Amino acid sequence: MAPAGTFTRGNGEHVLLHTCLTCGVERHNRIAADDDFNRVLGLPRLGSAGAGRQARPRSA
Repeated sequence: MAPAGTFTRGNGEHVLLHTCLTCGVERHNRIAADDDFNRVLGLPRLGSAGAGRQARPRSA
C-alpha cells in the first residue's frame, strides 16, 4: 500500500487514501498522532468524502 492522497471528512478529521501497488484496491486511514503532518500535507489533496462516497481527485 502506498499513500495516494489526503482528504478531510466533514467533521474535520484528516484521512489518507492508500492504494495497493499490486491490485489497486483503495483504503482510507485516519491520520495518526505520530504521522508526520508536513509529509501528509505534501500529498495530493482529494475532494471531501461523505458517507458512502468515494474520494475523487479534484478537477484542476
